[in-house]
Amino acid sequence: MKFIFGIIIGIFVLIFVAQNPQVVDLTFLKWSFSVSRAIMYLMMFIAGAISGGLVIGIRKSRKSTKK
Repeated sequence: MKFIFGIIIGIFVLIFVAQNPQVVDLTFLKWSFSVSRAIMYLMMFIAGAISGGLVIGIRKSRKSTKK
């Protein structure tokens, strides 16, 4: 069930990314660069998935050490 839900979310993300090809300017501290909005959204989605996975992994490891 989780796998199917993940596939559905992934499809929605790909559709959303495909519909936003405009170029945007990003500035972080002293760096400034132009990037496709689609790439920016995809990078943010991947960063969120990785950070969410790390949090879940840390919680699971803490629960297993308490037992």
